[in-house]
Amino acid sequence: MSSKKYRKKLLRAEEQRRLIVSKLLDADMMLRGSYALIYTKCGKDNCRCKDKVGHPHSRITWSEQGQGVTSKVPREYIDWIQEVTNNYRQFRSLRKNLVSLEAETKRLLDAYEKELIESTRSGKSFLEIDTQNRKGKPPLVPKKRNRKKTTPT
Repeated sequence: MSSKKYRKKLLRAEEQRRLIVSKLLDADMMLRGSYALIYTKCGKDNCRCKDKVGHPHSRITWSEQGQGVTSKVPREYIDWIQEVTNNYRQFRSLRKNLVSLEAETKRLLDAYEKELIESTRSGKSFLEIDTQNRKGKPPLVPKKRNRKKTTPT
């Protein structure tokens, strides 16, 4: 791939990175955790829940210092809890995308660097490396040129 194509891909990746960071910074409220509507039976013999699903309860569950925590959500906060937990999931998803994009950007930068070095070396015999017949040989060294040996006087 030519260096122009690498530049184009890198600039596109940078544009995507800026968009993701902008979306991350737009977050104003979030909570780590999961919201769920659960059903429990009260255990009373004469209750309607005995033969049916149970009584509904809104819960939020999260971990704090490695311990699971669950809490009842008051009715007036159900919509809010759903919104802020969704915000958190979206935030984490965007961060995951950002990490992937940064890995791809690093790969592109490495390839771009290699391409630039190769094109810079091109046509300069003193910078060329002999890569032929490398089986079992020591590390690469510059090609030997025929020079007249001079002895110091």
